[in-house]
Amino acid sequence: MLTPHWVPAHVALLVAWVFVLFGLMGMYARQAQRAGILGLIGFLLTMVGGMGNLYFYFFHAFVAPVLAKDEGCVATREKGDEQMQAYYWKVYRHLLSTTILTGFGSLN
Repeated sequence: MLTPHWVPAHVALLVAWVFVLFGLMGMYARQAQRAGILGLIGFLLTMVGGMGNLYFYFFHAFVAPVLAKDEGCVATREKGDEQMQAYYWKVYRHLLSTTILTGFGSLN
């Protein structure tokens, strides 16, 4: 599960998602008048999904390495990996649908 590049890669992804969320705030601020209520709803839902991504990468950057060193957690690793993959796909489906909703709101 953990390689020497695990923590730096997930810290980089965490920082990248912080920039993405700030970029989305700037994008919405620029076109808030055109986006209307549908754009606002899409923006808010996209931000919630993005924050779910922040949680995901924070967990994998700082918590997972500590848990991987614990012998008691190694036995449940496969089950945990399956649960995290399910969570990962749920967040990305949410992000995709809300980004599309934001786009439709901006077409006005």
